[in-house]
Amino acid sequence: METHLLTISHAIQLAVAPVFLLTGVAHILNVLMTRLGRIIDRSRVLQLRMEELNDQEEDLLERQDTDLNRAPSSVFPPKVLTRHQMRQRAEDESEMSALQHRLRLIYLSIFFAVLGALFICLVVATGFIGALTQVDTARWLAGMFIASMIAMIICLSLLIREVYVAVIPGKMHHRP
Repeated sequence: METHLLTISHAIQLAVAPVFLLTGVAHILNVLMTRLGRIIDRSRVLQLRMEELNDQEEDLLERQDTDLNRAPSSVFPPKVLTRHQMRQRAEDESEMSALQHRLRLIYLSIFFAVLGALFICLVVATGFIGALTQVDTARWLAGMFIASMIAMIICLSLLIREVYVAVIPGKMHHRP
């Protein structure tokens, strides 16, 4: 009985390091979720602005059709969006494209962080199963730990790529 208790106590001691690692992954997930929220908020602002611009353009086209029906076209020149509005639309579309790319990167990064966390949980569970059943699980533990580290490497690589896409020249917009 005492040997069994010592085995469980040793398994708990070995599980502490992966649990600390799991805490670190949770903090990374928190960062990823915050970035995801900011991307979504910014895309909503852009979407509203683009919809307002489309509504303005539709209003101009409707007024133009009404005006053309009343008078000859030489009296009323066709109305189009201003240069500023056209430039704003192009910038908004460009930024929206960059946001969609960033969104895909963050989603993938979150996926790999969660995958890494799942492998860490499996490491802890397999360690306890091995300790309780006296089965050699060393290869499984090593394989799952390596899989967890690979998933975290991919997660962090995607995060740094997303940060790069967010700040590369030409993609930064200084408007509210």
